[in-house]
Amino acid sequence: MRLIAAFICAMLVTSGFARAETIRIQALNADAGAEALYAFDLGFYRDAGLDVEVSTSFNGAAMISAVISGAVDVGYANLFSQAQAHLKGLPIELLFPASMYDGDHPATVLAVPLDSPIRSVRDLADKTIAVNGVGTLIQYAPMIELERLGVSSANMHFVEMPSSAAGPALMSHKIDAAELAEPFISANRGKIRILAPGLDGIARKFVSGGFFTSTRWAAAHPTEAARLIAVFARTAKWANEHHSESAAMLARYAKLDPAEVQRMTRTPYAERIDLSLMQTEVDVTAHYHFLNRAFPISEMLFPQPK
Repeated sequence: MRLIAAFICAMLVTSGFARAETIRIQALNADAGAEALYAFDLGFYRDAGLDVEVSTSFNGAAMISAVISGAVDVGYANLFSQAQAHLKGLPIELLFPASMYDGDHPATVLAVPLDSPIRSVRDLADKTIAVNGVGTLIQYAPMIELERLGVSSANMHFVEMPSSAAGPALMSHKIDAAELAEPFISANRGKIRILAPGLDGIARKFVSGGFFTSTRWAAAHPTEAARLIAVFARTAKWANEHHSESAAMLARYAKLDPAEVQRMTRTPYAERIDLSLMQTEVDVTAHYHFLNRAFPISEMLFPQPK
């Protein structure tokens, strides 16, 4: 009987039934959420004993629906979108912070045509601005900045437009301004004028996005979740120190010109949990009523490994 049992176990292993469950991660097809791609290329998941399958998406907010539905296990989205989902009672948990915004070296900017009469954020009050997502942080940040300057943002007009199309739209004067993110800042350099850093309305420096999962998946896979957190922290440190190597990976995944990626301003990544930098996005957007209310970001944070 023992021989038979051993034979059955061996058959299960070789047929694949006893292998570790594959974790399906969806990364953003842009620098902000590309850590998951770098970790795959570098073998960091394998080092952590994880079997991971990585796909890409252009829309961080859509990943929330994908994760909740079970189409993927882990995704990336900005913290504002995650906070909105949390306040609606949607079952998601933040695993680890990812992208950071640094106003001294912004990878997102407010841009205008070279010959535009617009000279400051104050001049945007009655203008049409292109953003890659209406009802998202990328729209609310310039509105908040205008309000802080004592100018009403009520008459700002926003149109949803892919960043790839916003540069040409600026140059043809179809829009007055645009929120542009890399690589489209670098791609349009010399053709546009940068008016201001793009997300300074929130803060000069803050955690803008992170990797998350569903409450259901986290409860069923606490060990795997803890290992993923360690992988994301390791990848953040590597990516912050190896821009040239990560640029080649990003160019391949996002189908960009490698030389263009090498020139662009790169997104910094959070290497550890800093609740104050993570809380900023929630507090500021709630203060200006773009979130229903503020809450401690720790409410939606997966318990971190000791």
